[in-house]
Amino acid sequence: MKTTRKQKRGPFLIHLGHPLTFSRDGFPVVVTSLTVRAPNKDEARLLSDSVGLDQTFGLLALLADVPVTAIEDLRARDFYAVCEALTKI
Repeated sequence: MKTTRKQKRGPFLIHLGHPLTFSRDGFPVVVTSLTVRAPNKDEARLLSDSVGLDQTFGLLALLADVPVTAIEDLRARDFYAVCEALTKI
């Protein structure tokens, strides 16, 4: 019997339609694209169990290595693109 393993894909590079601006270590950072890595097993479980936007924003910030405030500032189209990329993992 042949067994197959599901290949994890990622990280995903998502080009944003509107740049994000946030501060890191006291310096302003302008981001025009996000690199979203694949969640580990625990993060995937948390993401699938997330009920509110606050928890979802926190997990996306963790996966993209940006502050939560940057994720909160995403435009709807960009937020959808990030969520769409995560469904392909």
